[in-house]
Amino acid sequence: MTTTNLKLGALAMVLAGCGLVTTPAAAELPTGDQWTFAVTPYLWLPSLSGSLKFDLPGIDSQPEVEIDDDFLENLEMAFMISGEARKGKWSIFTDYIYLDFGVEDSRVKSFGGENVDVTLDLGTKSSLSGDLWTLVGGYSLVRDAGATLDVIGGFRYLGIEAKTDWNLSATITLPGSTDTLERTGSVS
Repeated sequence: MTTTNLKLGALAMVLAGCGLVTTPAAAELPTGDQWTFAVTPYLWLPSLSGSLKFDLPGIDSQPEVEIDDDFLENLEMAFMISGEARKGKWSIFTDYIYLDFGVEDSRVKSFGGENVDVTLDLGTKSSLSGDLWTLVGGYSLVRDAGATLDVIGGFRYLGIEAKTDWNLSATITLPGSTDTLERTGSVS
């Protein structure tokens, strides 16, 4: 782990701590018919590394694209917020995260399980964006000075879009197959 990653990790923990909201003890929570609200903007500094695999139309083999772990340098936008509303024993909670990492250098690592020579890759670029939304409703079953117990239910939506544009010095054809990866192309 590099010094930069350690610094970013420490900063992320500090910023996450700033977003924490303390709630009063159960005996102090409002139990009447008055709505209470809380909104918390926050920030996590993500780090990504790994591989993307894409299905290409008309081809059985999948290209695998390796992305670097410095996507954070290309972070173009991050928006994170959570909110809560309570009335009596009822509650609603929501959390939303949006991240856009822009365009990052990457490389075609393999095609159809066969490694691709590094020198064939003349310039591959990948981008990644996504959002995550959680919405939960709840009801307090137990609410006293010693403990609270809420039953909750809801949903979570995750949408991620990855796109890769590749530029190779030659078309790649798999041995014993008609599957080919053209010199240039794009997939998402």
